[in-house]
Amino acid sequence: MTSSQVALTRERLCECLFYDPDSGLFTWKLNHKRKKAGEIAGSLHKQDRYIIITIDYIPHRAHTLAWFYMYGVYPRGLDHINRIRSDNAIKNLRLATKFENAKNRKLNSNNKSGYKGVSWKPSKLRWVSSIKNNNKIYYLGLHKTKEKAYQAYCLAASRLHGEFASV
Repeated sequence: MTSSQVALTRERLCECLFYDPDSGLFTWKLNHKRKKAGEIAGSLHKQDRYIIITIDYIPHRAHTLAWFYMYGVYPRGLDHINRIRSDNAIKNLRLATKFENAKNRKLNSNNKSGYKGVSWKPSKLRWVSSIKNNNKIYYLGLHKTKEKAYQAYCLAASRLHGEFASV
């Protein structure tokens, strides 16, 4: 537990903010610095795209506050199911380890095939598919088309990653 988690109690959180579990938005209950009661709390952090809300001079990620607000426990790790870090609706959040959260990643920006887990193998003139699970890479074979390679990836992802599979 970090110092920011110890400093904030659920009572203090509920005293300062109202959370709408359907929209995922927090609004101030009290006048706060330049914010008035009823205004939306938080701002989008430009680098990591999470909503940050500062309470008593301590910044908090809104998704952790949402979980804390609803369940009374500060989560060790959360995953945004739809991968949109600013969508803090409670139905979009689930407990996750670091490894589980990594399984729900979007397509890497340097991917050239357009499909997760698929790359071109020039020496074989074929598409290769592979998947990583628990720090181990599984080779899923060579395929004539990238679509077939992606089918192999999707099958393995649902088997290995379960509910965290993002295809």
